[in-house]
Amino acid sequence: MELYRQPRKTKKQVSLFISPRGERVAVAAVNQVTILQKDDDYQEPCGIFNCTGLGASIYGAWSESHDVLGIVDDTHTVYFFKANGEEITRFTNKHLKVSLPIIGLIAQDETDVQRSCLCSFTVFTSDGFLHQIEISQDPSASISSASASSSGLTLRRQFPQNVICTDYHPELSLLSVVSNTDTSSLTSSGNSGPCCISLWRRCHNLELEQLYTTQIEGLYCEPKGHEVQLAHPKVLISPQGKFVATSDTNGCLYIFEMDKDNFSLSKFACGERFDLQVADSLFDGRTKPISDITDFAWWSDNILILARKSSIITMIDVLSGLKVKETDP
Repeated sequence: MELYRQPRKTKKQVSLFISPRGERVAVAAVNQVTILQKDDDYQEPCGIFNCTGLGASIYGAWSESHDVLGIVDDTHTVYFFKANGEEITRFTNKHLKVSLPIIGLIAQDETDVQRSCLCSFTVFTSDGFLHQIEISQDPSASISSASASSSGLTLRRQFPQNVICTDYHPELSLLSVVSNTDTSSLTSSGNSGPCCISLWRRCHNLELEQLYTTQIEGLYCEPKGHEVQLAHPKVLISPQGKFVATSDTNGCLYIFEMDKDNFSLSKFACGERFDLQVADSLFDGRTKPISDITDFAWWSDNILILARKSSIITMIDVLSGLKVKETDP
């Protein structure tokens, strides 16, 4: 069986992209992105983007200081929007000169941005290379760099080459990576070999220093020809860096607590802390992970927003185990 690094189709209907300070929330569905703002308690859209060519959104990142949203859809096209929903520009793999799947998108710190451009984003591809995009409000001058970084060359022996998903925490300069450790180990049931989560510190420019790695549970990549998946794999660091959460292709959510002194991860047994109402709807047994999740996002350092297969959106407190809020479809 041949392994590919990202599911090609998904049942996922909605993706949530929350800016670092919660000033903006983007709700992305096929053909539409709706942007909400904190000023009116997220009641009315401040921007809507409609496009028949926009696929299911997989990755997204906000440059909050510039009010610019970047989104990667399931065709691996990268879109950039203003907060009012106006499209700034878009790039395909051909424009970016990359052949492998895009597996992550991050907004750069303000200190990384040259004065001549509006803001800067980094695109991750599944071979471990980093590609930098600098955009301005003038679409004709929207890209000034899309070349692989030097760290992609110097770290090829260390950085995972079978990357599945990534997340970047700008304040901690911390990159989390979920990768497949053995692409040749496919079982008869179609499962891939073991996967790992690793933590990397971003040093000068785009150079990376490995801090931690450990094997994790879950089904994060599958062979070609497999049935449509519930969700795309995802990893997210919480706003203050206390937790790291991952979700796999079956919609199972795993939460880890981070020791920021040693930059190590330990499993967080939140399943035993949820109240019965939440446990009945989110868990199949107390020792199993949260399941039935199509997407998730951190609202605060201990509040998770879960988009479920039933289209219900639930906010949960991972510390107290209480449901904070729930909305019907």
